[in-house]
Amino acid sequence: MQGQRTWAVRGVACGVALMPLLAACQPGESSMPNTPNLPASPDLRFTCVANPDPGLPVTPEADAIFQKARAMERAEGPKDFDSIARTYEQAVALGHWKAMHNAQIPYYQGLTTHPDPAQRVIDLNEKLIELGAAIGYHVADPETVRAHAGVPGVCPHIPGAVG
Repeated sequence: MQGQRTWAVRGVACGVALMPLLAACQPGESSMPNTPNLPASPDLRFTCVANPDPGLPVTPEADAIFQKARAMERAEGPKDFDSIARTYEQAVALGHWKAMHNAQIPYYQGLTTHPDPAQRVIDLNEKLIELGAAIGYHVADPETVRAHAGVPGVCPHIPGAVG
């Protein structure tokens, strides 16, 4: 009963707080400034095409290592994220763009013992951008990465693993 009373009090308080805002405009008045009739805007329709694969070449050797890292990451039970990151890094060394993205996740989430996870995330992301992979633009700016990378449980905007 006390929980219902608390919510009722909060509702009344919100209503009282909003009253001045609701009374600000009289019927027939508008808070919007007068704007002249503007010509119709051009047709801004577009077709959104999801293209997670930018068509970058991946060698069979690099892809085999990448698939091994993905299997390690997807396996049931406890995970050795340092080992997963090292395996992704082997594929990164061979130019595998998906590995460049996926390797960032354990660094960013503070799941590895890397000495400078923020810088590693930034470096991997810059490689993606240099390759022309759009997914490189999805990670937060370097200052945000530096503020959050390596802090367990904090991951404001790093997309999930691609595979």
